[in-house]
Amino acid sequence: MKRLLPCICLLALQLGFASHAEAQNTFERNYGGDRYDTGTRVLETADKGFLVLGTTRSVSNDTTDAWVVRTDAMGEVLWTKAYGGDMWDSGIAMQPGSDGGYVLALASNSVSGNYDILLVKIDEQGETLWTKSYGGPQTEYPHAMAATADGGYVILAHTLSFGMGALDFYLLKVDVHGDSLWSRTYGGAASDWGGTVQQTADGGYILAGDTQSFGDEDGDVYLVKTDAAGDTLWTRTYGGAGQDRAFSVLQTKDGGYLLAGKTAGNGPADERGFILKTDATGMVEWTQVLEGEYNSRLLHAIELSEDAYLVAGNKYVNEAKDHDAYQSLHHHPLRSPAPDARNPRRHRCARPGNRAPGGWKQAGGGSAYAALRCRGTPVGTVFLPAGDGRCATAATHAAAALTGSDGFSRAA
Repeated sequence: MKRLLPCICLLALQLGFASHAEAQNTFERNYGGDRYDTGTRVLETADKGFLVLGTTRSVSNDTTDAWVVRTDAMGEVLWTKAYGGDMWDSGIAMQPGSDGGYVLALASNSVSGNYDILLVKIDEQGETLWTKSYGGPQTEYPHAMAATADGGYVILAHTLSFGMGALDFYLLKVDVHGDSLWSRTYGGAASDWGGTVQQTADGGYILAGDTQSFGDEDGDVYLVKTDAAGDTLWTRTYGGAGQDRAFSVLQTKDGGYLLAGKTAGNGPADERGFILKTDATGMVEWTQVLEGEYNSRLLHAIELSEDAYLVAGNKYVNEAKDHDAYQSLHHHPLRSPAPDARNPRRHRCARPGNRAPGGWKQAGGGSAYAALRCRGTPVGTVFLPAGDGRCATAATHAAAALTGSDGFSRAA
């Protein structure tokens, strides 16, 4: 029987960066069963394979568990394992362990009945070495994790148990064994959602998400800079009318910051991806907003040089609101040609009609655009640079599939 099944799509590409960059699809693999399976993170392993983290309802009996898929360099499955308890456990983030293996960050209500942060340390074969849970009397829901220079980790979540308002940023610092060292909250009287964190060169942290406590009541991008102990050094807000939210932040080679996210100045029906570059103190240097006929959002970014950044996200491709995973190469707008005549500080990305299937196409404003076609409806992507010039994208999408005798899907 043919049906729509949400599953994990792993795409690996070979990238070249010339005057017209090209992306060649090395492979595409789908993983999942006859129920709901999502992908959230992907890491390259020492043998050039991949470790994919997600969430599954296909491999457990009526429970939702975090799910890890280990593959070889061509995406063929080596092993899979599920992690969680008797209720709802979702794979949110992971990092290589400083002492080997990997650390997974889960959102779990199997421990207390409320959502807690759950860390699971696994070895190279996926066997559990330890688990630790963190939280208060209400909800602590993780959104991001970063490795720290001392071998430990920081986890950024939103909290209802601690802080000042309805929802606050919650930053938790743990050591290499998962023991809690300290935690901090950031925000005001309204809702403040923390989505991304990175340790900075000075040993402190940069956090980003959105705030309804400061700025526009629908939510502005909220950037928080802390010292090594998590104490606030400065905060910045960015945005206008409508919700503006950052999903990714990184410190750039010049000491500033690059944010990627979504802006909805004309309401949720007109959501657009954006990138925003600041100096070291959070002052805006330039911004770019993706244009096109349908909605988009940017979820991840890396710096290729001081002039170029690679971002990944998803976008609607038709009125039915089907999504494509996509990547876009952006240049510094003050050093790249052909600005948008309507707005000299905004540079246009390629519209759907300008796409080159399976590759990159140079677009107005010095941007290059690649459409990575996943069958069906991707609802989230994560991008990472891999070895040998490769990149990998993990997307969750609903693929038209045929259920095999083993209960797992076969791409139609």
